[in-house]
Amino acid sequence: MPLTHPVRDLWAQKKCAANAWISTGSAFVAEIHALQGYDTVTVDMQHGMGDFGQTLACFQGIRSGG
Repeated sequence: MPLTHPVRDLWAQKKCAANAWISTGSAFVAEIHALQGYDTVTVDMQHGMGDFGQTLACFQGIRSGG
């Protein structure tokens, strides 16, 4: 069974993907953004305020948010 990628599927249909951009390093904020219906959530490690551990927690929050 081939893997699907929701954003690539949108692009193939000539549609836009909505992205949330977070730079707080807060897993709670990441989870809330993931629950808002965005197609993607970007965790900014370059300009953001979080370290590696906080970024990992953000990814876990995003995953639990869907």
